[in-house]
Amino acid sequence: MASKKRSRMGRSPDRAAKERDALGRLVTVLDEALFEKLCTTHRDGDFRNVTAVRCQVHPKMLSRWLAQGAASETGCLYSRLFVEFGKIEGEIRAEIIRETRDVQASFEETSYDEGKPVSKTVETRRTNGLQWYAERRFRQFRADWVPRDDESEVIDLLQPKAGTLTLEQATAIATQLAENMPPALQAIFQSKGWHRLETAHGT
Repeated sequence: MASKKRSRMGRSPDRAAKERDALGRLVTVLDEALFEKLCTTHRDGDFRNVTAVRCQVHPKMLSRWLAQGAASETGCLYSRLFVEFGKIEGEIRAEIIRETRDVQASFEETSYDEGKPVSKTVETRRTNGLQWYAERRFRQFRADWVPRDDESEVIDLLQPKAGTLTLEQATAIATQLAENMPPALQAIFQSKGWHRLETAHGT
C-alpha cells in the first residue's frame, strides 16, 4: 500500500488540509463589530495574542492592524484600534500601580456584643498576584528593564542637558548670582578674576 505523500513542510496532506481549514475560519477583515469585540476582550486584561485568538483573529494579523493604525491618519478604523488598545493597556497598568501602592492591607468592620466593640477583618488585600501579572505583561515592571528614550522618567530628560551650557549662558547665570551676593562674597568672587570675564563678554 502506497504511503501518502508528505508536504514540503513535513506535514501529511491531511494535516496540511486541516491547518488550511483552521486558518480559513479566522477573521481577516477588521470592521466595526470586530473592533468592539477586540476592545471589549482586551479590557478583560488578557495578553494581546490571547485577545486575538479569543476573537478568532491570528495574533500576527492583529499586530499588523495595530502597526497599520500607528502609521495611519487619525480617524480610520486601524488608527482607532491602535489608540484604543494603547488606552486600554495604559488603564490596566495604572490600575495595577494604584492597587500595589495602596498601603492598607486589610479592611475591618466593628460590631457590638453586649455593648462591647468587636472588630473583625472582613477582607485582606494581597498584591503578590498583581505584581506577578505586571512583571509578565509590562516590561517596565521587570527588574532587568532598561528604558528606551520614550520610557524614561521625566526627571531623566534633564540629564542630557547638564553641563551643556554655552559660555554666554553660563556667564549670564553667574552674573545674576554675583549681583545678588552679600558684599563679603562679592569681594571674594571678584578677586578671582570675574570682572575680567565680565569685561571680555561685555556683561
